[in-house]
Amino acid sequence: MTRQAKNSIIVLAVLHAVGIVGILSPLRPWFVVLTPLNLLITAALLIRNHSEVNLRTVWVMLMAYFVGLGIEIAGVSTGVIFGEYKYGIVLGPKIAGAPMVIGVNWLILLFASGELARWMFQWYGWRILAGALSMVLLDILIEPVAITLEWWSWTRGIPPLLNYVGWFLVSLLMHAIYAAAIKDQHNRIGAVAYGILFAFFLLLNFAFA
Repeated sequence: MTRQAKNSIIVLAVLHAVGIVGILSPLRPWFVVLTPLNLLITAALLIRNHSEVNLRTVWVMLMAYFVGLGIEIAGVSTGVIFGEYKYGIVLGPKIAGAPMVIGVNWLILLFASGELARWMFQWYGWRILAGALSMVLLDILIEPVAITLEWWSWTRGIPPLLNYVGWFLVSLLMHAIYAAAIKDQHNRIGAVAYGILFAFFLLLNFAFA
C-alpha cells in the first residue's frame, strides 16, 4: 500500500470518527449540514487513489453519478422504483426533488463496493453479484440513520421492501458496467473505504436504537 493510500485511509477514518462524535453531541445540527462536504471529500479520495484514471474510468464515474441522480429523480417523482419518499434540505440543492450530491453517493458506493467485491472474488459474475449485495447491505444500514438525521423521509415512515429490490437491480446494472469497463484497474482504498462506511453507519444504528 502506498503512503498516499495510507494517508487517505487515515483521513477517511478520522473524518468519520469525528462525524460520529459530532452527530451524537449537542452540536449535531452543525455536523449534519456538513454531510455533502463529507461525500465530496470521500469521493475525491477514492478518485485520487484509483490505479488509473483514463477515459473509461471517467465514463464509469459519470455513469455512476448521472444514473444515480437520474434514478433518484425518477424514484422521488414516481414512487414506483424505491417506494414513496422525499428528500429534506440537509443534502443541499435539488434537481426535480433529488439532491445533486446524491449522485456522488452512488459513485462512492459503487467504487467502494466494487473494490470490495474485487478483493473477494476473481470471477466477474461473483464480483457483480457481491458488489450489488454489498451496496444493498450498506443501504440497509444507511436508511435508519438517514431518517433520523432527516436526509430523507418515507411516506409510511420506513422504507418498503421495494426500496431494497430497486437498490439491488440498479446496483447490479452498475456493477456489471463497472466490472466490464475497468476490469484492468483497481482502487487502492476502495475496500477499506467500504469498511469505514459500514462501521460508521453500524455504530450510528446502535447509538440511535
